[in-house]
Amino acid sequence: MQSLTHEVMANHSVMTAFSTYAVNSYSLSSASGSKAIQLQEECSRRWIAWLQLEGDSLPLDNGAAPTAETSVQSYEHSVEPKSFDDLLDAGRKLFRSKFEFRNRSQERLCNEAYLSERASIVVHAPTGFGKTEVFHLPLVALASKKSCKYVSFVFVPYLVLLEGTLQRLNAGNLLNVAQVKQFVDVGYDGLTDVYVGVYEDLAREDFAARIVGLESFSNRNVKLCYLIIDEFHNLETETYRSAQLDLISTVRMDVFQKVVFLSGTAPKIIANTALRKIKFKGLETPELPVSSDVMTLPASSAMKSLPTRMYDLVTEVPLGHVHKEVRTVADPYLEAFKLLKALFACEPNAKAIAVVGTRQKVVELADDWEREFRLVWAHAKIPTDQKIKRAAEFLSHEDCQVMGTRLMRRMVIMIDCRPSIIEFIQAAGRLRSHGLFYLLNSEEPKYANEASPVVPLVGSGCLREQMARFYGLATGHEAPLPAEAQNQLVKLT
Repeated sequence: MQSLTHEVMANHSVMTAFSTYAVNSYSLSSASGSKAIQLQEECSRRWIAWLQLEGDSLPLDNGAAPTAETSVQSYEHSVEPKSFDDLLDAGRKLFRSKFEFRNRSQERLCNEAYLSERASIVVHAPTGFGKTEVFHLPLVALASKKSCKYVSFVFVPYLVLLEGTLQRLNAGNLLNVAQVKQFVDVGYDGLTDVYVGVYEDLAREDFAARIVGLESFSNRNVKLCYLIIDEFHNLETETYRSAQLDLISTVRMDVFQKVVFLSGTAPKIIANTALRKIKFKGLETPELPVSSDVMTLPASSAMKSLPTRMYDLVTEVPLGHVHKEVRTVADPYLEAFKLLKALFACEPNAKAIAVVGTRQKVVELADDWEREFRLVWAHAKIPTDQKIKRAAEFLSHEDCQVMGTRLMRRMVIMIDCRPSIIEFIQAAGRLRSHGLFYLLNSEEPKYANEASPVVPLVGSGCLREQMARFYGLATGHEAPLPAEAQNQLVKLT
Protein backbone atom coordinates (compact mmCIF):
# COMPACT_ATOMS: atom_id res chain seq x y z
CA MET A 1 0.00 0.00 0.00
CA GLN A 2 2.80 2.42 0.90
CA SER A 3 4.48 1.82 -2.46
CA LEU A 4 1.22 2.44 -4.32
CA THR A 5 0.66 5.63 -2.34
CA HIS A 6 4.08 6.92 -3.37
CA GLU A 7 3.31 6.13 -6.99
CA VAL A 8 -0.11 7.85 -6.94
CA MET A 9 1.27 10.93 -5.21
CA ALA A 10 4.14 11.20 -7.68
CA ASN A 11 1.72 10.99 -10.62
CA HIS A 12 -0.62 13.53 -8.98
CA SER A 13 2.26 15.99 -8.56
CA VAL A 14 3.39 15.52 -12.14
CA MET A 15 -0.10 16.13 -13.47
CA THR A 16 -0.50 19.20 -11.22
CA ALA A 17 2.76 20.64 -12.51
CA PHE A 18 1.71 20.04 -16.10
CA SER A 19 -1.71 21.59 -15.74
CA THR A 20 -0.49 24.56 -13.71
CA TYR A 21 2.76 25.44 -15.46
CA ALA A 22 2.14 23.92 -18.88
CA VAL A 23 5.26 21.78 -18.61
CA ASN A 24 5.57 19.74 -21.81
CA SER A 25 6.60 16.11 -21.57
CA TYR A 26 10.33 15.89 -22.17
CA SER A 27 11.73 14.25 -25.24
CA LEU A 28 14.76 11.98 -25.53
CA SER A 29 15.21 12.64 -29.24
CA SER A 30 18.52 14.40 -28.59
CA ALA A 31 19.90 11.67 -26.38
CA SER A 32 20.41 7.95 -26.73
CA GLY A 33 22.28 5.06 -25.16
CA SER A 34 23.78 5.71 -21.73
CA LYS A 35 23.13 9.46 -22.04
CA ALA A 36 19.38 8.87 -22.31
CA ILE A 37 19.44 6.47 -19.38
CA GLN A 38 21.38 9.00 -17.29
CA LEU A 39 18.85 11.71 -18.20
CA GLN A 40 15.93 9.52 -17.17
CA GLU A 41 17.65 8.53 -13.91
CA GLU A 42 18.46 12.16 -13.08
CA CYS A 43 14.92 13.35 -13.83
CA SER A 44 13.48 10.58 -11.67
CA ARG A 45 15.93 11.28 -8.87
CA ARG A 46 15.10 14.99 -8.82
CA TRP A 47 11.33 14.34 -8.73
CA ILE A 48 11.71 11.86 -5.90
CA ALA A 49 13.96 14.22 -3.93
CA TRP A 50 11.58 17.18 -4.45
CA LEU A 51 8.57 15.13 -3.40
CA GLN A 52 10.50 13.79 -0.37
CA LEU A 53 9.25 10.31 -1.15
CA GLU A 54 12.57 8.54 -0.58
CA GLY A 55 13.01 7.00 2.86
CA ASP A 56 14.62 4.14 4.71
CA SER A 57 11.20 2.46 5.04
CA LEU A 58 10.96 1.71 1.32
CA PRO A 59 11.45 -2.05 0.77
CA LEU A 60 13.56 -3.62 -1.97
CA ASP A 61 11.41 -4.24 -5.02
CA ASN A 62 11.99 -7.98 -4.99
CA GLY A 63 11.76 -8.35 -1.23
CA ALA A 64 15.12 -10.13 -1.14
CA ALA A 65 17.53 -9.74 1.73
CA PRO A 66 20.63 -7.69 0.96
CA THR A 67 23.58 -9.73 -0.24
CA ALA A 68 27.29 -9.16 0.36
CA GLU A 69 27.57 -7.31 -2.92
CA THR A 70 24.79 -4.85 -2.02
CA SER A 71 26.42 -3.78 1.25
CA VAL A 72 28.12 -0.80 -0.29
CA GLN A 73 28.29 2.81 0.82
CA SER A 74 25.20 4.89 0.14
CA TYR A 75 25.56 8.26 -1.62
CA GLU A 76 22.76 10.77 -1.15
CA HIS A 77 24.19 13.94 -2.74
CA SER A 78 23.09 15.30 -6.08
CA VAL A 79 25.03 14.22 -9.15
CA GLU A 80 28.14 16.37 -9.50
CA PRO A 81 29.07 17.70 -12.94
CA LYS A 82 32.45 16.93 -14.48
CA SER A 83 34.75 19.54 -15.95
CA PHE A 84 38.26 20.00 -17.28
CA ASP A 85 39.20 21.66 -13.99
CA ASP A 86 38.73 18.27 -12.31
CA LEU A 87 41.70 16.96 -14.31
CA LEU A 88 43.86 19.92 -13.32
CA ASP A 89 42.97 19.38 -9.66
CA ALA A 90 43.83 15.69 -10.01
CA GLY A 91 47.17 16.58 -11.58
CA ARG A 92 48.00 18.91 -8.69
CA LYS A 93 47.19 16.20 -6.19
CA LEU A 94 49.38 13.69 -8.00
CA PHE A 95 52.27 15.92 -9.08
CA ARG A 96 51.96 18.91 -6.73
CA SER A 97 50.96 22.48 -7.47
CA LYS A 98 53.19 23.01 -10.51
CA PHE A 99 51.45 20.31 -12.55
CA GLU A 100 51.18 20.84 -16.29
CA PHE A 101 50.28 18.42 -19.04
CA ARG A 102 53.35 17.23 -20.90
CA ASN A 103 51.94 18.48 -24.17
CA ARG A 104 48.71 19.47 -25.86
CA SER A 105 48.10 15.91 -27.10
CA GLN A 106 48.16 14.45 -23.60
CA GLU A 107 45.78 17.16 -22.44
CA ARG A 108 43.32 16.42 -25.26
CA LEU A 109 43.41 12.67 -24.60
CA CYS A 110 42.76 13.11 -20.87
CA ASN A 111 39.86 15.36 -21.80
CA GLU A 112 38.57 12.73 -24.24
CA ALA A 113 38.80 9.96 -21.64
CA TYR A 114 37.11 12.00 -18.91
CA LEU A 115 34.48 14.11 -20.62
CA SER A 116 33.45 12.56 -23.94
CA GLU A 117 30.56 10.14 -24.39
CA ARG A 118 32.54 7.99 -26.81
CA ALA A 119 32.23 4.33 -25.81
CA SER A 120 35.74 3.13 -26.74
CA ILE A 121 39.05 4.65 -27.83
CA VAL A 122 42.53 3.46 -28.79
CA VAL A 123 45.53 5.47 -27.61
CA HIS A 124 48.66 4.59 -29.60
CA ALA A 125 51.56 6.58 -28.20
CA PRO A 126 55.33 6.14 -27.85
CA THR A 127 57.32 5.37 -24.72
CA GLY A 128 57.50 8.37 -22.41
CA PHE A 129 54.32 10.00 -23.72
CA GLY A 130 52.50 9.51 -20.43
CA LYS A 131 49.83 7.01 -21.47
CA THR A 132 49.19 6.04 -17.84
CA GLU A 133 48.16 9.61 -16.99
CA VAL A 134 45.47 9.44 -19.69
CA PHE A 135 43.44 7.25 -17.32
CA HIS A 136 45.18 7.95 -13.98
CA LEU A 137 44.09 11.59 -13.89
CA PRO A 138 40.43 10.78 -14.69
CA LEU A 139 40.46 8.07 -12.00
CA VAL A 140 41.68 10.53 -9.37
CA ALA A 141 39.15 13.12 -10.54
CA LEU A 142 36.27 10.65 -10.24
CA ALA A 143 37.41 9.51 -6.80
CA SER A 144 36.85 13.05 -5.52
CA LYS A 145 33.15 12.95 -6.46
CA LYS A 146 30.88 12.42 -3.46
CA SER A 147 27.61 11.74 -5.24
CA CYS A 148 28.63 8.41 -6.76
CA LYS A 149 31.22 5.69 -6.36
CA TYR A 150 32.92 4.99 -9.68
CA VAL A 151 34.60 1.60 -10.04
CA SER A 152 37.16 0.94 -12.77
CA PHE A 153 39.40 -1.92 -13.88
CA VAL A 154 42.91 -1.89 -15.35
CA PHE A 155 44.44 -4.93 -17.04
CA VAL A 156 48.10 -5.47 -17.99
CA PRO A 157 49.46 -8.39 -20.05
CA TYR A 158 51.98 -9.83 -17.56
CA LEU A 159 52.21 -10.48 -13.85
CA VAL A 160 55.61 -8.81 -13.66
CA LEU A 161 53.93 -5.55 -14.72
CA LEU A 162 51.13 -5.90 -12.18
CA GLU A 163 53.11 -4.68 -9.17
CA GLY A 164 54.40 -1.60 -10.99
CA THR A 165 50.87 -0.64 -12.01
CA LEU A 166 49.59 -1.10 -8.46
CA GLN A 167 52.38 1.12 -7.14
CA ARG A 168 51.74 3.88 -9.68
CA LEU A 169 47.99 3.98 -9.05
CA ASN A 170 48.59 3.99 -5.28
CA ALA A 171 50.78 7.11 -5.56
CA GLY A 172 49.76 9.71 -3.00
CA ASN A 173 47.09 7.41 -1.54
CA LEU A 174 44.53 9.17 -3.72
CA LEU A 175 42.84 5.98 -4.90
CA ASN A 176 41.71 2.83 -3.17
CA VAL A 177 43.45 0.18 -5.26
CA ALA A 178 43.11 -3.61 -5.09
CA GLN A 179 43.79 -6.64 -7.24
CA VAL A 180 41.10 -8.11 -9.48
CA LYS A 181 41.59 -11.44 -7.70
CA GLN A 182 40.07 -9.87 -4.59
CA PHE A 183 37.05 -8.68 -6.59
CA VAL A 184 36.56 -12.14 -8.08
CA ASP A 185 36.90 -13.88 -4.71
CA VAL A 186 34.63 -11.70 -2.55
CA GLY A 187 32.84 -9.26 -4.86
CA TYR A 188 32.84 -5.48 -4.59
CA ASP A 189 33.86 -4.21 -1.15
CA GLY A 190 32.23 -0.79 -1.37
CA LEU A 191 35.54 1.08 -1.08
CA THR A 192 37.80 0.26 -4.02
CA ASP A 193 38.12 2.81 -6.82
CA VAL A 194 40.19 0.72 -9.23
CA TYR A 195 41.04 -2.96 -9.49
CA VAL A 196 44.20 -4.09 -11.30
CA GLY A 197 44.71 -7.49 -12.89
CA VAL A 198 46.27 -9.36 -15.79
CA TYR A 199 44.68 -10.51 -19.02
CA GLU A 200 44.00 -13.96 -17.60
CA ASP A 201 41.82 -12.34 -14.91
CA LEU A 202 39.83 -10.52 -17.59
CA ALA A 203 39.27 -13.83 -19.39
CA ARG A 204 37.86 -15.64 -16.34
CA GLU A 205 34.21 -16.65 -16.35
CA ASP A 206 33.79 -15.72 -12.69
CA PHE A 207 35.08 -12.22 -13.42
CA ALA A 208 32.43 -11.80 -16.13
CA ALA A 209 29.78 -13.00 -13.67
CA ARG A 210 30.94 -10.59 -10.96
CA ILE A 211 30.78 -7.68 -13.40
CA VAL A 212 27.18 -8.48 -14.31
CA GLY A 213 26.34 -8.77 -10.60
CA LEU A 214 27.91 -5.41 -9.78
CA GLU A 215 26.22 -3.69 -12.73
CA SER A 216 22.82 -4.88 -11.52
CA PHE A 217 23.26 -2.85 -8.33
CA SER A 218 24.16 0.39 -10.12
CA ASN A 219 20.99 1.99 -8.75
CA ARG A 220 22.77 2.21 -5.40
CA ASN A 221 25.04 4.89 -6.88
CA VAL A 222 27.90 2.54 -7.59
CA LYS A 223 28.78 2.88 -11.26
CA LEU A 224 31.10 0.89 -13.47
CA CYS A 225 33.28 3.45 -15.22
CA TYR A 226 36.48 2.52 -17.10
CA LEU A 227 37.81 -0.72 -18.46
CA ILE A 228 41.47 -0.12 -19.33
CA ILE A 229 43.37 -2.70 -21.41
CA ASP A 230 47.05 -1.80 -21.48
CA GLU A 231 49.40 -3.05 -24.21
CA PHE A 232 46.37 -4.43 -26.02
CA HIS A 233 48.42 -5.41 -29.10
CA ASN A 234 49.12 -8.63 -27.17
CA LEU A 235 45.55 -9.73 -27.88
CA GLU A 236 46.66 -10.20 -31.48
CA THR A 237 50.37 -11.00 -31.25
CA GLU A 238 50.57 -13.53 -28.42
CA THR A 239 49.38 -16.59 -30.29
CA TYR A 240 50.66 -19.01 -27.63
CA ARG A 241 47.82 -18.02 -25.30
CA SER A 242 45.23 -16.99 -27.87
CA ALA A 243 42.76 -19.69 -26.82
CA GLN A 244 42.67 -18.25 -23.31
CA LEU A 245 42.60 -14.61 -24.35
CA ASP A 246 39.76 -15.24 -26.79
CA LEU A 247 37.52 -15.67 -23.73
CA ILE A 248 37.81 -11.92 -23.14
CA SER A 249 35.22 -11.53 -25.89
CA THR A 250 32.59 -12.99 -23.53
CA VAL A 251 32.86 -10.11 -21.06
CA ARG A 252 30.00 -7.61 -21.25
CA MET A 253 31.94 -4.51 -22.22
CA ASP A 254 28.77 -2.41 -22.58
CA VAL A 255 28.26 -2.23 -18.80
CA PHE A 256 31.28 0.11 -18.61
CA GLN A 257 31.00 3.79 -19.46
CA LYS A 258 34.17 3.63 -21.53
CA VAL A 259 36.76 1.10 -22.70
CA VAL A 260 40.28 2.45 -23.29
CA PHE A 261 42.88 0.47 -25.23
CA LEU A 262 46.53 1.53 -24.83
CA SER A 263 49.71 0.53 -26.64
CA GLY A 264 53.01 1.81 -27.94
CA THR A 265 53.29 -0.90 -30.60
CA ALA A 266 49.89 -1.15 -32.26
CA PRO A 267 49.89 0.47 -35.69
CA LYS A 268 46.55 0.44 -37.45
CA ILE A 269 46.61 -3.11 -38.85
CA ILE A 270 47.51 -4.65 -35.46
CA ALA A 271 45.07 -2.45 -33.54
CA ASN A 272 42.22 -3.33 -35.87
CA THR A 273 42.86 -7.07 -35.65
CA ALA A 274 43.29 -6.98 -31.86
CA LEU A 275 39.92 -5.27 -31.46
CA ARG A 276 38.22 -7.82 -33.66
CA LYS A 277 39.76 -10.64 -31.63
CA ILE A 278 37.50 -9.63 -28.76
CA LYS A 279 34.48 -9.06 -31.06
CA PHE A 280 34.71 -5.29 -31.43
CA LYS A 281 33.81 -3.92 -34.85
CA GLY A 282 37.27 -2.43 -35.36
CA LEU A 283 38.64 1.04 -35.98
CA GLU A 284 36.90 4.07 -37.37
CA THR A 285 38.09 4.86 -40.86
CA PRO A 286 39.93 7.01 -41.38
CA GLU A 287 41.51 7.13 -37.92
CA LEU A 288 41.78 10.68 -36.65
CA PRO A 289 44.80 12.60 -35.35
CA VAL A 290 44.75 13.67 -31.73
CA SER A 291 44.41 17.31 -32.82
CA SER A 292 40.81 16.72 -33.88
CA ASP A 293 38.24 18.19 -31.53
CA VAL A 294 36.71 16.03 -28.83
CA MET A 295 33.21 15.17 -29.94
CA THR A 296 30.25 14.14 -27.81
CA LEU A 297 28.79 10.93 -29.10
CA PRO A 298 26.37 8.67 -27.25
CA ALA A 299 27.67 5.44 -25.81
CA SER A 300 25.68 2.47 -26.96
CA SER A 301 24.47 -0.61 -25.16
CA ALA A 302 25.86 -2.40 -28.20
CA MET A 303 29.34 -1.00 -27.66
CA LYS A 304 31.10 -3.66 -29.71
CA SER A 305 28.98 -2.84 -32.76
CA LEU A 306 30.39 0.69 -32.92
CA PRO A 307 33.76 1.47 -34.52
CA THR A 308 36.51 2.53 -32.12
CA ARG A 309 38.32 5.81 -32.59
CA MET A 310 42.12 5.58 -32.71
CA TYR A 311 44.40 8.41 -31.62
CA ASP A 312 47.80 7.74 -33.15
CA LEU A 313 50.62 9.71 -31.54
CA VAL A 314 53.50 7.70 -33.02
CA THR A 315 54.54 10.19 -35.65
CA GLU A 316 58.30 9.57 -35.62
CA VAL A 317 60.57 6.60 -35.02
CA PRO A 318 60.76 6.02 -31.24
CA LEU A 319 63.62 5.22 -28.85
CA GLY A 320 65.85 8.10 -29.89
CA HIS A 321 66.86 8.44 -26.22
CA VAL A 322 68.26 4.89 -26.09
CA HIS A 323 71.60 3.60 -27.30
CA LYS A 324 70.71 0.50 -29.36
CA GLU A 325 73.28 -2.05 -30.42
CA VAL A 326 73.20 -5.53 -31.97
CA ARG A 327 76.33 -7.64 -31.54
CA THR A 328 77.29 -11.08 -32.79
CA VAL A 329 79.78 -12.56 -30.33
CA ALA A 330 81.28 -15.93 -29.53
CA ASP A 331 79.77 -16.07 -26.01
CA PRO A 332 76.79 -13.70 -25.56
CA TYR A 333 76.34 -14.66 -21.90
CA LEU A 334 79.92 -13.72 -21.04
CA GLU A 335 79.52 -10.47 -22.99
CA ALA A 336 76.34 -9.66 -21.03
CA PHE A 337 78.16 -10.37 -17.78
CA LYS A 338 80.92 -7.90 -18.73
CA LEU A 339 78.42 -5.18 -19.63
CA LEU A 340 76.61 -5.59 -16.33
CA LYS A 341 79.86 -5.49 -14.36
CA ALA A 342 80.84 -2.29 -16.15
CA LEU A 343 77.43 -0.72 -15.53
CA PHE A 344 77.43 -1.38 -11.80
CA ALA A 345 81.04 -0.24 -11.47
CA CYS A 346 79.91 3.13 -12.86
CA GLU A 347 76.49 3.21 -11.18
CA PRO A 348 76.22 0.86 -8.16
CA ASN A 349 72.53 1.69 -7.67
CA ALA A 350 71.53 1.21 -11.30
CA LYS A 351 69.07 -1.48 -12.31
CA ALA A 352 69.20 -3.71 -15.37
CA ILE A 353 67.15 -6.35 -17.13
CA ALA A 354 68.48 -9.51 -18.73
CA VAL A 355 66.08 -11.33 -21.04
CA VAL A 356 66.89 -14.83 -22.31
CA GLY A 357 65.01 -17.21 -24.53
CA THR A 358 64.47 -20.26 -22.31
CA ARG A 359 63.38 -20.93 -18.73
CA GLN A 360 66.28 -23.29 -18.20
CA LYS A 361 68.77 -20.57 -19.08
CA VAL A 362 67.10 -18.13 -16.66
CA VAL A 363 67.75 -20.56 -13.79
CA GLU A 364 71.30 -21.29 -14.93
CA LEU A 365 72.22 -17.61 -15.17
CA ALA A 366 70.66 -16.90 -11.78
CA ASP A 367 72.93 -19.55 -10.25
CA ASP A 368 76.02 -18.28 -12.08
CA TRP A 369 75.43 -14.56 -11.48
CA GLU A 370 74.11 -14.45 -7.93
CA ARG A 371 77.67 -14.36 -6.54
CA GLU A 372 78.36 -11.16 -8.49
CA PHE A 373 75.02 -9.33 -8.62
CA ARG A 374 72.08 -8.71 -6.32
CA LEU A 375 69.38 -10.20 -8.53
CA VAL A 376 65.92 -11.64 -8.73
CA TRP A 377 64.58 -13.71 -11.58
CA ALA A 378 61.28 -14.94 -12.95
CA HIS A 379 59.88 -17.05 -15.76
CA ALA A 380 56.48 -18.27 -16.85
CA LYS A 381 56.38 -21.43 -14.76
CA ILE A 382 57.02 -20.09 -11.26
CA PRO A 383 53.91 -19.59 -9.06
CA THR A 384 51.93 -16.39 -9.49
CA ASP A 385 52.54 -15.11 -5.97
CA GLN A 386 56.28 -15.55 -6.47
CA LYS A 387 56.25 -13.55 -9.69
CA ILE A 388 54.46 -10.67 -8.00
CA LYS A 389 56.73 -10.82 -4.96
CA ARG A 390 59.91 -10.82 -7.06
CA ALA A 391 58.75 -7.97 -9.27
CA ALA A 392 57.93 -5.94 -6.15
CA GLU A 393 61.35 -6.73 -4.71
CA PHE A 394 63.10 -5.51 -7.87
CA LEU A 395 61.11 -2.27 -7.95
CA SER A 396 61.24 -1.48 -4.24
CA HIS A 397 64.67 -2.60 -3.03
CA GLU A 398 67.51 -0.27 -3.89
CA ASP A 399 70.08 -3.04 -3.52
CA CYS A 400 68.46 -5.22 -6.21
CA GLN A 401 70.39 -4.75 -9.46
CA VAL A 402 69.29 -7.33 -12.06
CA MET A 403 65.88 -8.69 -12.95
CA GLY A 404 65.53 -11.52 -15.44
CA THR A 405 62.31 -10.32 -17.01
CA ARG A 406 60.59 -7.28 -18.60
CA LEU A 407 60.77 -4.49 -16.04
CA MET A 408 62.40 -1.13 -16.61
CA ARG A 409 65.54 0.70 -15.54
CA ARG A 410 69.02 1.61 -16.90
CA MET A 411 70.15 -1.25 -19.15
CA VAL A 412 68.31 -3.97 -21.09
CA ILE A 413 70.18 -6.96 -22.52
CA MET A 414 68.51 -9.60 -24.69
CA ILE A 415 70.74 -12.66 -24.91
CA ASP A 416 71.02 -15.33 -27.60
CA CYS A 417 67.54 -14.85 -29.00
CA ARG A 418 65.89 -13.21 -31.97
CA PRO A 419 62.98 -11.10 -30.74
CA SER A 420 60.14 -9.71 -32.79
CA ILE A 421 60.20 -6.01 -33.55
CA ILE A 422 57.47 -5.51 -30.92
CA GLU A 423 59.45 -7.37 -28.25
CA PHE A 424 62.48 -5.25 -29.05
CA ILE A 425 60.54 -1.95 -28.86
CA GLN A 426 58.76 -2.98 -25.67
CA ALA A 427 62.00 -4.10 -24.00
CA ALA A 428 64.03 -1.03 -25.00
CA GLY A 429 61.05 1.16 -24.17
CA ARG A 430 61.38 0.19 -20.50
CA LEU A 431 64.32 2.60 -20.45
CA ARG A 432 62.53 5.85 -19.73
CA SER A 433 64.83 8.87 -19.58
CA HIS A 434 67.91 7.33 -21.21
CA GLY A 435 69.64 3.98 -21.24
CA LEU A 436 71.45 1.24 -23.09
CA PHE A 437 69.99 -1.65 -25.08
CA TYR A 438 72.03 -4.61 -26.32
CA LEU A 439 70.98 -7.60 -28.38
CA LEU A 440 73.78 -10.14 -27.99
CA ASN A 441 73.74 -13.20 -30.22
CA SER A 442 76.01 -16.02 -31.17
CA GLU A 443 76.25 -16.94 -34.86
CA GLU A 444 72.98 -18.88 -34.68
CA PRO A 445 70.57 -17.64 -31.98
CA LYS A 446 69.21 -20.57 -29.97
CA TYR A 447 65.76 -19.05 -29.67
CA ALA A 448 63.57 -17.21 -32.15
CA ASN A 449 59.90 -16.35 -32.47
CA GLU A 450 57.87 -17.32 -35.48
CA ALA A 451 58.21 -14.77 -38.24
CA SER A 452 55.13 -12.79 -39.25
CA PRO A 453 54.57 -10.36 -42.16
CA VAL A 454 52.96 -7.89 -39.75
CA VAL A 455 55.32 -8.44 -36.81
CA PRO A 456 58.72 -9.37 -38.28
CA LEU A 457 61.71 -10.58 -36.31
CA VAL A 458 64.54 -8.17 -35.63
CA GLY A 459 67.19 -8.58 -38.31
CA SER A 460 70.84 -7.67 -38.52
CA GLY A 461 70.30 -4.32 -40.26
CA CYS A 462 69.71 -0.84 -38.89
CA LEU A 463 67.24 -0.98 -35.97
CA ARG A 464 65.89 2.47 -36.76
CA GLU A 465 65.01 1.43 -40.32
CA GLN A 466 63.31 -1.73 -39.04
CA MET A 467 61.19 0.30 -36.61
CA ALA A 468 60.31 2.79 -39.36
CA ARG A 469 59.02 -0.03 -41.59
CA PHE A 470 56.97 -1.46 -38.72
CA TYR A 471 55.24 1.86 -38.02
CA GLY A 472 55.01 2.92 -41.66
CA LEU A 473 57.14 6.00 -41.05
CA ALA A 474 60.01 7.67 -42.85
CA THR A 475 63.35 6.73 -41.33
CA GLY A 476 64.44 10.33 -40.97
CA HIS A 477 67.50 11.46 -39.07
CA GLU A 478 68.11 10.20 -35.55
CA ALA A 479 68.98 12.97 -33.11
CA PRO A 480 72.10 12.60 -30.95
CA LEU A 481 71.71 10.65 -27.72
CA PRO A 482 70.96 12.69 -24.60
CA ALA A 483 74.13 13.85 -22.86
CA GLU A 484 73.57 11.50 -19.92
CA ALA A 485 73.34 8.49 -22.22
CA GLN A 486 76.48 9.56 -24.12
CA ASN A 487 78.43 9.94 -20.88
CA GLN A 488 77.25 6.57 -19.66
CA LEU A 489 78.24 4.93 -22.93
CA VAL A 490 81.72 6.45 -22.73
CA LYS A 491 82.20 5.07 -19.21
CA LEU A 492 81.19 1.58 -20.26
CA THR A 493 83.52 1.50 -23.25
